[in-house]
Amino acid sequence: MLMGVGSGLGLGPTICIAFMYINGWGGKHGGLLVGTSTSAPTFLSIAQNQIITAYVNPKNLQADALVGVRAYFSQPEVLERVPEIVLILGVMGLILQIVGYSLVSDPPTGGYKSSSEAEVELGCNDNSKTKSTYSDQSPPNGKGTIYHQDFNSKSNLVNKEEPTKHYEANSLKADRFDLTSQSNGQHQGKKVILDDAPNSNGQSQVVKSVTPLEALKSGDFYALWLFGVALGYALILKNNYYKQFGLLYINNDLFLTMVGSLIPVFASAARVVLGTLIDRDIFSIQDTLVISLGANAFLTAFWFLAPQVSDIAYMVLILLLASAHAMVHTIVGTGVIKLFGNDYFTLIYGMVYSGGCIAAIISAVVVTPLLETLGWFWLFASCSILSVIVLVYTAVYDLCFIKK
Repeated sequence: MLMGVGSGLGLGPTICIAFMYINGWGGKHGGLLVGTSTSAPTFLSIAQNQIITAYVNPKNLQADALVGVRAYFSQPEVLERVPEIVLILGVMGLILQIVGYSLVSDPPTGGYKSSSEAEVELGCNDNSKTKSTYSDQSPPNGKGTIYHQDFNSKSNLVNKEEPTKHYEANSLKADRFDLTSQSNGQHQGKKVILDDAPNSNGQSQVVKSVTPLEALKSGDFYALWLFGVALGYALILKNNYYKQFGLLYINNDLFLTMVGSLIPVFASAARVVLGTLIDRDIFSIQDTLVISLGANAFLTAFWFLAPQVSDIAYMVLILLLASAHAMVHTIVGTGVIKLFGNDYFTLIYGMVYSGGCIAAIISAVVVTPLLETLGWFWLFASCSILSVIVLVYTAVYDLCFIKK
């Protein structure tokens, strides 16, 4: 209870604030920076795994106590060192937090003048660009092509070919005019809250900030929420049971520790690559959801068989799972920013990530009875089945949320 409450109170606000901070500094590279920043603790776990094993089990003793379908260590020389390593890791974490806090600084403002003025790039008929500065009391009238993209319940998750409106990137958040092109060359303006989210071409692709209530009416929200449930369940199984299950067939604690040390490498690489692909508009948010869910469904279906084939087969499966699971932080953090904007990011991000909380609560109630009753195969199969269900919804939901 103490570990869950303490970790939740510390980790939850930190992640939300960190993602907002990253978006302020990141601009068009937000996806890459989210992937990179969330890889830091993953890389640190490489050292953590080695420190734990080297300190707690330096002689590479085998798990000698089999309780039901689970293998445990019962040797006193192993158990007596556990409280000490917890204290060591706690001190390490405190030092890293102090260093991180000392490095925090305000993101650039980009020279934005006021919430009542904005500079807009107009693509004129002669393909030249003209800057026009106007206030919210005096919307501009003029000739030219101004592209507009509305936010609705289905259009933002999929990478559409529709043209988007481009503003000069001079603020993280500002009151803008929502300009729509008229047939007579005149333009009408209405005041809306928009966020600058520069695209891969360096232009500022404006994303409308929606309220939490509007987000709840969006299919995008439920796609991300269900993704959090499915991947949250998978993460719990991998983090808690990859080694415990592996010990049933692989009598080499150091080998499994090495697998645990490689997990951060593959997970971090997957996050960085995924963030880059999202920033460059090569993958849409929906594409990444489908890839992650599909990989998780396929790999967990063969989880039970892998260690019975060979040690290497099990290592490959776990590392591929880690790569698929690593996407969750990048997809959810970047997805909320790109789909719902900055104004209510913290609240909407928390709402989306509540799916992971529900997965954790359900897992605490279901996993042990399921494991003791049906065994490892059906425990892993339940994860695969859940991912398939969410995958089907995510792949086809765009058809289900068409406005009538």
